[in-house]
Parts: sequence; structure tokens; C-alpha cells
Amino acid sequence: MNIKPYLKEQLLCKNKKYLFCYDKGFLILRKCSDKKIVQKLRIHNPIKSIFLVERLLRYDLRTAVALSEQSFLYSDHGYIYRYSVTDNNIEIEHKFTQGMNNPLSFSSRYDGNKLVDLLYGEYMWNKTKEPVSIYRRTDGNWNKVFSFPTDTISHIHNIFFDKFKNRYIILTGDDDSESGIWEADINFEYVRPIIKGLQKYRACIAYPTKDAIYYATDTPLEQNYLYKLTESNEEKYLKKIYKMPGPCIFGKVSNDILYMATSVEGNPRLGSWRYRLSNKLGDGVKDKYTHIIAYTNKNIIEIGKIKKDIFPMWLFQFGNVKFPISDDGKIYICPQSCVCDYNTYVIEDGKSG
Repeated sequence: MNIKPYLKEQLLCKNKKYLFCYDKGFLILRKCSDKKIVQKLRIHNPIKSIFLVERLLRYDLRTAVALSEQSFLYSDHGYIYRYSVTDNNIEIEHKFTQGMNNPLSFSSRYDGNKLVDLLYGEYMWNKTKEPVSIYRRTDGNWNKVFSFPTDTISHIHNIFFDKFKNRYIILTGDDDSESGIWEADINFEYVRPIIKGLQKYRACIAYPTKDAIYYATDTPLEQNYLYKLTESNEEKYLKKIYKMPGPCIFGKVSNDILYMATSVEGNPRLGSWRYRLSNKLGDGVKDKYTHIIAYTNKNIIEIGKIKKDIFPMWLFQFGNVKFPISDDGKIYICPQSCVCDYNTYVIEDGKSG
């Protein structure tokens, strides 16, 4: 597998017709066929679009999804917006709970290429451990479908659909007592822990298969692993698959391959302000590179690595790689806070999809 340059701007997501992108305060729509710009729309003023201001205040865009050929959703600084290709315009569709900027990712479930369910879990600053909720989009409205009670978790990292058991897998964090892997039925009439209570159950990425759940841990505090979690009646079995070179926040599953990117982040044990300003790595972070790793057919492949830039990790964001949602059988990656010439790359020469 090789990593090839693709776009100077960040690819947010794509459908069969358009590349939906972001760069320096602009939404940019390109044709898939030749990557030519169709239209642009400024969504942030020039001050918010300055490189370090954008990163410091989190005005760069994190996650998006195509609703159709003519409509996209994206998350931006406290709101979900809907973009219309026809009108080249945006409108607010949903406002997040106070203290929430963006979810780590939308949870999208597909039947073939048809989007049939869209969810997000609240990912927010929640020191007092207030209730944390899951929202589902129905007919253009976002409705709360479940809430973790007060003093249960700080936030939800991600939600994945398990097609083999027709359930959702919910990943939560961050302290030991909050870190867990949960299951929920389709309608969220029940939500219960599969396994919880330690940093080794703290994750953002999960890959449900017929016989197990594979997940990569997300802790700066200790060694991270790719694990295999097997459920047998009431018993749970955990097996270490691979020793990861860092925490894993972003990833993607496609064509029975689990793609993961490790995060370059600091040491929370330094204390609040030292942690925010320091470039000292956390105990679970082995170097200043984000590593792009694939797990397939019981084999691990390190596809490549990209170096973190010089700016403090918490203050100006962790070194990372995001995986935009796409429908063309390719894996696109977007480096965050890294030293690189392009904002979007594509993984080629593999069974990526």
C-alpha cells in the first residue's frame, strides 16, 4: 500500500458526483471526475481562517457526510449545517449541547450505498459528568434517543453499527470508571456495558466482525494495543493483537480491512496548564509521528507515518490523520497538525475501499 497526494485542501466527504472539501474558511465543491472546482462558499471570516487561529479555536472542520448527490451535512463549532449544492448555501440544522464543539465523527449506517441511519454521541467538555446523550436524525430533525445518567461518563467517543448482531457499539471515556464498550439495540431501548472500567477499554475505533469486536485503545497514559474482544454467553475474552505506537482516535473499516491512525498527544499527568503548553509526549505515545496502520487477514501493515508539527499538542491540536467518508472504494486520509505538503492523500495499491 502506498500513500499518494490527492488534494491541497481537506476532503470532508464525497459522493458519486462531488468532492466536498474545506480550505481556509471556504467550502469547496469539486467534480469527482476531474477534481475541477464547481463552486466555493466562504463560511468563516478571514480572521477565523488564519492558520493558527483556526487551529487554536477549533474552526477547522472535522466531520461530514453526504445525504444525497445534492446535499451534505457537516459539523462546525457547535452546530450541524446542511449544504445545498443547488443553492450553494448553508443552513443550520441542529445546535449541540452547550460545551460541545463537534462530535469526533458522525455514525452513519448504510444499506449498500444508501444512508439509512445517522447518529452522533455527545463529545464535550464535561468535568462535572452531566448526562451524555445520543442523537438520531429523522426527516431532517435530530432527536435524543438515549442519555447516560449523571456521573456515568464524560463523553461518547464513537458509535458503530454491528451488522452481525444487529446492534450499535458505543465507545465511552475517559477515566477508568468511564472507559467502556457498550451495546445498544437499534432503537436504544436498552444500553448495557459489554466491558468497562479500565484504560484498556478506552477506545474511539471499533470493528465488529462475525466472531469478535476488534478495537484500538485511545489512552495517552499507558501502552496502547489493538485488541480482539470475544463474547461467549456471559464471558468476555480479550486478546492483544498488536502493540500500537500511540493512541488511536480516527480510523475506518472498509473491505474487511481496519485502517487506523495513531495520535501524537501530550501527558495529562503534567497538570492542566503544563499539559496544554507542553510538547512532552504521553506515556502511551512512542514518538512524534502519526502512524497509519492497516489490519487485514490477521496481518498488520504499517502503511506510512507523518511527523507532528512543532506547535503544542493540546493547544494547537494533536497530530493525527482523519478518514473522510467516501463511496468509491478508496481510502482517503487528511493529516491534522502534521508536517506535509497536501491536506488530503489517498491510499493506493491495496484492497482499500
